[in-house]
Amino acid sequence: MAVKYLNRWNALVDTAEDGNEVLAKCKNNDYDLILMDLQMPDMDGIEATKVIRGMNNKKYQSLPIIALTASAMTEVKRQVLEAGMNDFAAKPLNPELLYKKIYNQIYENKESISF
Repeated sequence: MAVKYLNRWNALVDTAEDGNEVLAKCKNNDYDLILMDLQMPDMDGIEATKVIRGMNNKKYQSLPIIALTASAMTEVKRQVLEAGMNDFAAKPLNPELLYKKIYNQIYENKESISF
């Protein structure tokens, strides 16, 4: 669903099937932002984010990452924060809210998580 909205907004979109593919693509591309699904095979979004944040490069430490998840539980929100994600979008996605979160991360460089 996120890809559908991003395409409508004329964003250049790349996708990954699992956390390992996210890491490989992250290393080989210059992304403005990552929408990270928390539930992926092999390596989930929390672990993939921790690896990205641990890379020895300022680009990866400041790359905006927004968590996508169906869970709005406090524990998941805490994990998202601890992993170093910048924001959180709950599924089902609200397109206006998602657009605002993406815009804020890319153009206004918001550093705090807004649940």
